[in-house]
Amino acid sequence: MAPKPKPATPPLSCPDWLDDHARAHWPTLVDSLKRRGLLQDADPSSLIRFCQALAQYRRATERLNKDGQVITEIHPQYEVEKVHPAFRVQAELVKQISMLLKELGLLDAVHDSSDPAGSSHAASETTDSSLDGLAAWLARARRGCDN
Repeated sequence: MAPKPKPATPPLSCPDWLDDHARAHWPTLVDSLKRRGLLQDADPSSLIRFCQALAQYRRATERLNKDGQVITEIHPQYEVEKVHPAFRVQAELVKQISMLLKELGLLDAVHDSSDPAGSSHAASETTDSSLDGLAAWLARARRGCDN
């Protein structure tokens, strides 16, 4: 007996309550999942969390670009230099994005097709329109952190 074909996946619409930055990632993510045949198994809440995490990462990065990684707290009798809170937020978001890429099946697809030499083109690969580039950059970053 032939296996039953899976029913067609209804189109996923982006929730209207997501902010503009998160909404901008939705079509790229859905298209990437569709190309890899992963869309029908994707948990919609994972897609939402992924888009939100990318938007939050962008905001944290913009804040760091504006303020720098170190801030100075001024107290009445002294000053203290501290790591900017957005730096920690950004680091946590890298972990969350990496976990969500794996959960969605996108990180494994990148590992299977990534350059074994691990060439670094992070600047060109992490544009908003390049989900595959983001996944490749995160995969290399994670390998670098795990060594």
